Amino acid sequence: EGRDGPAVWTLPQGSDQARLTPIVIDAYTRDTVEIASGLTEGDRVVTEGSNALFPGRLVTVVETSE
Repeated sequence: EGRDGPAVWTLPQGSDQARLTPIVIDAYTRDTVEIASGLTEGDRVVTEGSNALFPGRLVTVVETSE
């Protein structure tokens, strides 16, 4: 969680700098979290390595195929 509630690390569209983005969670399930607000179309959410981030940290995006 961020200082005032839940947050996720994002990379805004056109940027490779990490930003802590406050979010509002709508619901949890066993495998997912539904975000009600806080993210903008085009934002990329960091899913690995977030423990090494700080605001403005440059991130290298690695695409994986699943």
